[in-house]
Amino acid sequence: MKFSIHTLGCKVNQYESEVVAEELEKRGHKKASQGEACDICFINTCAVTEESVRKSLQIIRRAKRLNPNAIIVSAGCASQSKDHRIRFEEVCDIVIGNKNKPEIPKLIEKYIAERKKISSFTEIAEEKEFEPMTAITGERTRATLKVQDGCNNFCSYCIIPYVRGRIRSKAFDLAVNEIKNLVEKSCYKEIVLTGIHLDNYGKDLGNVTLMDLLEAAEKVEGLERIRLSSLEPTFITKENVERMKKLTKICHHFHLSLQSGCDETLARMNRKYTTTDYENCVNLLRNAFEDTTITTDIIVGFPGETEEEFAKTMAFAKKIGFAKIHIFPFSERQGTAAAKMEGKLSAEIKNKRVHILNEIASETRKEFLKKTVGKTVSVLFETEKHGKLHGYTPNYIEVIAEGPKDLCNKIANIYVTGADEDYVFGKLI
Repeated sequence: MKFSIHTLGCKVNQYESEVVAEELEKRGHKKASQGEACDICFINTCAVTEESVRKSLQIIRRAKRLNPNAIIVSAGCASQSKDHRIRFEEVCDIVIGNKNKPEIPKLIEKYIAERKKISSFTEIAEEKEFEPMTAITGERTRATLKVQDGCNNFCSYCIIPYVRGRIRSKAFDLAVNEIKNLVEKSCYKEIVLTGIHLDNYGKDLGNVTLMDLLEAAEKVEGLERIRLSSLEPTFITKENVERMKKLTKICHHFHLSLQSGCDETLARMNRKYTTTDYENCVNLLRNAFEDTTITTDIIVGFPGETEEEFAKTMAFAKKIGFAKIHIFPFSERQGTAAAKMEGKLSAEIKNKRVHILNEIASETRKEFLKKTVGKTVSVLFETEKHGKLHGYTPNYIEVIAEGPKDLCNKIANIYVTGADEDYVFGKLI
């Protein structure tokens, strides 16, 4: 049978989709090419915003329309959410939660045999074990490895602790061995370590930390780059930065979640730092690594956010000079503390603020990219499009250059001759 997979949301979801794809292929199913009719449609959903839930349902309905006889499988955060589950059960043949993704191939076989709808959920809040998931895909130059799941923070706006559960970590030896396998069996040059709350890796294990895992990955022969997904600012301490300075393979791109540039708003969000704390973290990194890239997430229109508070966020974004900002209008999630807060803002105000902050983000990105012009950078090339190679520097700047096609999955030096709004271009040295 042919299957398709559509993944919404974070890198954790992307990793889990790769695991499901591998398990389906092991059982003799084949991945459909783009636009090809398929027998199994798996949609890995997201619930971080109401728009994510809407898109998830939209994709499911489109899959049913294009493949009327296909088995429709829904998993992920939107499916896990009790507030949305029934909507997915109405339109899907199989609906499962986040903990149950490894069961998908068996559940598909059960559905084929019985032709009865299946709903399979584990109460995620009580889950303490990291699920046994391993992916060796060999499809991309950069491999993502999930080593952590769950979150204990309970930010007032966030539904993730309710649909992903509490923090859980992959066993240290298993994580290191998976890195080795990704490098040795699939020839990956770069590994991206990811998790719902990555910097909490090891806290449930009791004897290891994320820094210990980074230092072990540094020793893996053949691995050239170690990249980190989103981090909390609280991870950037003097001790951790000093340890990172000794690593030669770690990429100096740090996605530090901000959410607001206003201390009053941060307090209502139940974030664990102030803007001063955040700025100190950025300075630690920039003083340690000359090529530091700082990217972030910001929510605008949080309940009670005044014009003055939004102005503070704008000023802080300019002050830090982010390389990229992912901007989201506040999305109310039922069951969270923010859903009960007063001072809700209209969609019109939120959208206006998104537009204003987007303009600031565009300017700070342009300024950041301009600083690369005239420098020689190391680029891991990933793809060739229209006769030009596309790749990324260690600090995650996209580079476009002319060169032989066989440079894909190889690292080369590029002299940067110019910058556009989102990437730089240059000449092969």
